[in-house]
Amino acid sequence: MAFTVPAARRPRSRRRWLVVATVAAVILLAGVVIAIARTGDETRIAVPGVTGQAATAAIDTLKNAGLDPDPSTSSIDPCDPPVTLQDPTPGDEVEEGERVTLTVGDCVNFQQVPGVVGLGFGEGDEFLSAGRFKVEVAFVGTTLECDPDIVGQKPLPGEQVVRDTVVVIAVPRSPSSCPPGFDVETRADPFDVFPQFEGFD
Repeated sequence: MAFTVPAARRPRSRRRWLVVATVAAVILLAGVVIAIARTGDETRIAVPGVTGQAATAAIDTLKNAGLDPDPSTSSIDPCDPPVTLQDPTPGDEVEEGERVTLTVGDCVNFQQVPGVVGLGFGEGDEFLSAGRFKVEVAFVGTTLECDPDIVGQKPLPGEQVVRDTVVVIAVPRSPSSCPPGFDVETRADPFDVFPQFEGFD
């Protein structure tokens, strides 16, 4: 008696798996190529260094660079606190829109500039010196012989500054309180600081 053995179907099954595996590999390879191409198109930004800057200035710097500062705003009451730490660190290359976390310090040694316009030079000088400000004077007169009124100041009253900040005050060249013909010495160019007083005498 003769027996008929059916033909094996394994080769066809193996071919099918080989085709599926090849298609899957091609799709995977295409995905990798696309991902690499997209990564190459992304803008990389070097993180600017903002440590030591006032918080509002640091936030503006990061936003202008295309980054996302955290916090995104800062209160300036009672002062604009300094940035003490940032993450990522300066110079790190990150993607556009990356978050940069800022740590701000306390308002140490910050104080408000007092208003001295209208005071006599001697009184204003004492007032500022008592507040630990350094005083520079434009249109300088000698306070031992006359006491001219202060007509301008920078920084302006109410601004928040660190201690020992220089406050430039302006007095007239020929104040009415000075003797006629009194020669006033000028130690600074007042018009660089107070252009609105150009021609003032």
